[in-house]
Order: sequence, then C-alpha cells, then structure tokens
Amino acid sequence: MNNGNIKRGFKYEQGSVLTKRTIMTGDLQILLEYEDNLKASKDDFKIAVMEHNCLQKRTESNRRYTLNYLQNLYSLDLNNLIFLGMRSFLEKDRKSFPLIAGLTAFCRDSIYTDSFPFIKKLVFGEQSNKTDFEQFIENVYPGRFSEKMLQSLVRNLQSSWTQSGHLQGRNNKIRTEIEPTTAAVAYALFLGYLKGIRGQNLFLSEYITFLDCGYEKAIEYTETASMRGWLDLNKVGDVIEVRFPGIISDLELEGINE
Repeated sequence: MNNGNIKRGFKYEQGSVLTKRTIMTGDLQILLEYEDNLKASKDDFKIAVMEHNCLQKRTESNRRYTLNYLQNLYSLDLNNLIFLGMRSFLEKDRKSFPLIAGLTAFCRDSIYTDSFPFIKKLVFGEQSNKTDFEQFIENVYPGRFSEKMLQSLVRNLQSSWTQSGHLQGRNNKIRTEIEPTTAAVAYALFLGYLKGIRGQNLFLSEYITFLDCGYEKAIEYTETASMRGWLDLNKVGDVIEVRFPGIISDLELEGINE
C-alpha cells in the first residue's frame, strides 16, 4: 500500500451536500451495482456517471453535479480508507447498505453529523417535528440559513435519516429503532479504529450509537464478525483489541494522515 496517496477520509468542512440534496443512497446503490468491480477507481466511477449515464440523468450538468455530490459524500476513491472499508463490508452483506451508506455520510457531511443529536433524542415511535428540527438546526448554526433554506435543509435531513432507517413514513416521519447488522457494526468499529479510538471505547463510539446499538450487543456482533473472518478480535476480560488486517494494518495506518 502506497501511504503517500492514502487518506483516512473524514471530512470536517462546513460545506454540506444536504443544502442541495439528500444523502443520495439510491444513486449510490445504482452506481455501485453498475460498477461492481471492487477495484474500480475514481475515474471508473466518473466514466460510469458522465459517459455511460448509469444514473440516467437528463443533462450533462445534472450528471456532473450528481457525481460531485456523491464524491463529497462517499469519496468513490479507494485511496480513501472510509470508502475502501465501505465497499469491503458492503461486499460481505449488501443488505446492510442503508446503514453502511448512512455511516459513511455521517463521517463526511458536517450538517448530517451535527443533526444526529436531534434524531438520537427522539423516543422510538415519536414523530420528528419539522418545526422542532428547524429550530434545532438554527441553534446549531445561528443565522446561517434563511427561513426558506432552513425548511429545504430540514426536508433533506428528514429524507436522509429515512434513507438510513432512523425515520419511517412518507409525510409523518416516525423515529424507528435501528436493527443493527454484523456488517454494519463491524464497519462502525472500523470507522472508530480509523479515528484512533481503541479498546472498549470502540464499542461506545458515536458510530456504534448511530446504530442504536448498546455495548454488550456490539460485542456480540463483533464476535460474530470475528468468527466470519471480517476482523480480528482479542478479548481477555475487560481488555479488548480489534484490528482489520484484511483492510489495513496498524503499521500502515500509523503513516496516514486524515
């Protein structure tokens, strides 16, 4: 692995795709199914969208904007470890797509990330009220958005959290408890690992919380993932080590910046 070209893949910029679109899991799924070669490069995805029009966009500008949004949300570049991990765990369980895609966007879109506390505090079965959501965003970003932009942004956020499975319903969005999967939990641990989290704290990270998954349950899923060879788990009493040698070694990770 050439560490000079590799990035962990987290984004911290204030810009957000959510001001224009949702997290676009539908387009992402079509693109990954169209370009299903696990070694597909960033250029391969560009060709699929721009030249082959696999997403069936009517104009060149729409194709270009869509590609740019998808790259901002998901990278589409194997030199980005988050995307590499996403593809790896999706290949193991494609039914986990909504959760794995949602976790990826959660790492790379600041407004989507910052909106999670609002979703997290909702009681399962409680309706996500648009006005309350708008006020929450206004409190996080005071004066940043006009009233019209704020309303549009919250519509996109509501749709995005529906795509990830946290909300359900067409008009009335209801908070739903996530049913974690082994692949999604393994990917959440991988994200924490990339962030530098180790030991028991991996099972208490925001990525595990994203899955509505408690500590003990996360351990159970991790043991299953270990038995399947998806990661290495060493657990002796309260001492826990998780590694991902199939994706990247500790030594390789040490030389990689954000």
